[in-house]
Amino acid sequence: MIVGSEDLRQVLTGTALEGKPVWDVPMCDGEPPALELRGIAVDEAKASLEIGRRFVNETGRWPVLSADFMGPTEQQWRFPGEFTSYVKEGEEVTPAAITARALALDLDKALAERSNRHRADLNDLAAWTARDPARRLAADQLRSAAGAGEVTTFGDGERWLLDWEVTHTRPTNDEIQQIRQGSLDYWHRELSFRLLLLPTAEPWRTTSYLDLFGSGGEFATALLKRWYERWGAVAVTHHGTMMNFEVVDPPTGIADAVELAWEHYQLASDTIRKPQLKLSSYAQALIGHPRWSLMQLP
Repeated sequence: MIVGSEDLRQVLTGTALEGKPVWDVPMCDGEPPALELRGIAVDEAKASLEIGRRFVNETGRWPVLSADFMGPTEQQWRFPGEFTSYVKEGEEVTPAAITARALALDLDKALAERSNRHRADLNDLAAWTARDPARRLAADQLRSAAGAGEVTTFGDGERWLLDWEVTHTRPTNDEIQQIRQGSLDYWHRELSFRLLLLPTAEPWRTTSYLDLFGSGGEFATALLKRWYERWGAVAVTHHGTMMNFEVVDPPTGIADAVELAWEHYQLASDTIRKPQLKLSSYAQALIGHPRWSLMQLP
């Protein structure tokens, strides 16, 4: 791995990034510094990303774009004390520690626990569902399932509704295209970007170094590893509350798409919490689509 900004400047000689300002970003103790190239115009962003990827074997660093609106660099990078509401007392918040916990995490168990973190109960969920005339039958059947003990928690109820909608409804092709254009393909329209070069060649470790607004370091990193290995998904941008991904091998069937949509919802629920957007329709839009945009707001 190249360590400092001067080494990076030599690597980039003769490329479109030659002469761009390069900054060292100190990490936690024992971690190599991250590197940033600043002043990248919008029309240079994707080409800059490709240059960063071209040299990953030489630099040992995965490139991610970030919009300049973030302000001070430290607002994004992982430092002790930053976004630690999900960290247990005594746990380290270093990238190395987060990665180690991600590798040891029982991800399916963590997904189940995360889905049941809501304070609301099944009666609330059924009442909210019944407000939509098209889903009143689902609300009635959810109440019946709860009464029979088949569904016992809020998270189980949300998943029950997702499966019910996939079975009983289907969005039109126009609706799927609207979801793709309005959600999955969303791209920040900024005046300029930074190219962040993480001190790792592993794309799935992005959230070990950059926080997705406190969504859980090891949980996010474990999910990114699953998505990288299963779907070929890699981070393209990171804006603090939003991440964009490119996907080499997206799901081709509804069963896999439903599981993926559920994982997106558990990590970044604001991706789906939009007017008229149902999780089942979002799952349909994921099928065969090579881009994702995940959002988690304050």
